[in-house]
Amino acid sequence: MITDFKDPAPSKFFYKLNRLAYKLWFKLLLSLLALATLILLARIFIFEKLNLNESFLSIKNNAFSYFKDISEYKLGRVEVFGASEQLTSEIEDLVENTLSGKISALSVSNIREKVIKIAKVKNAFVKLTAKGNINVNVIERKGLAVLSEGKSYVLLDIEGVRISSFVDWKLVPNLPLLVGKGVDSQLKGFVSLYYERLHSLISEIEFYEWVGERRWNLHFKSKLVVKLPEKNLGKGLELLSVFREKGFLDNDKISVIDLRHVDRPFIRFKNSSTAKTYSHIL
Repeated sequence: MITDFKDPAPSKFFYKLNRLAYKLWFKLLLSLLALATLILLARIFIFEKLNLNESFLSIKNNAFSYFKDISEYKLGRVEVFGASEQLTSEIEDLVENTLSGKISALSVSNIREKVIKIAKVKNAFVKLTAKGNINVNVIERKGLAVLSEGKSYVLLDIEGVRISSFVDWKLVPNLPLLVGKGVDSQLKGFVSLYYERLHSLISEIEFYEWVGERRWNLHFKSKLVVKLPEKNLGKGLELLSVFREKGFLDNDKISVIDLRHVDRPFIRFKNSSTAKTYSHIL
């Protein structure tokens, strides 16, 4: 058994090396403490002596102002094609008010949607040109007839869309005046009747009445009323031509020509004595 073993003492080299390491570590610790103290003092001084909030706020405001300025532009010109003078002016005002000079508000689809909502516009196509102009190509609704609604009148296109309203139908004297419930849904059929079959009588007719949502009455300026048939309209118009040739349409002694039954037309005279006078013709 070994009883006289002793732990060997460290060498002088390792001893000096350890002391050097302790000294360097202690100096590094002091340096870090001194640096932290300086940073703390500098921070206190800066925030007490300088108002950085105002500086940062000024930078932010200037930045936003810059981006706001570059986002604004001057609208070169709004060019409208295919529209009347009045509609052109309305579209130009609409586009300029929509944009308000800001490029951020520029949306071709948004402008198109707003233009189409104008009653007189059937369709529209909008594009932005390289020069900064806005081109609006419009298909404008054309007034075909005037609908009477009591004391007011409505301008209709061929689809029955209400373009505008007014109180005096004589503002559009060249268009036919229509009355009767549901007449605004009969415009396509009326076009054929008006332009193809009644063309020669247009100047003599005051207004057209859609009766019972199924047939037409013609009201002449002479106060004569012609009742057209619901069916066999072509035959009824042929009979009307015959009566016209006989001078019945401009005869102030006749009040009604009833053609609802084409096989037995009926003429109402203003008095019975007149009826006897024309009995040989009938």
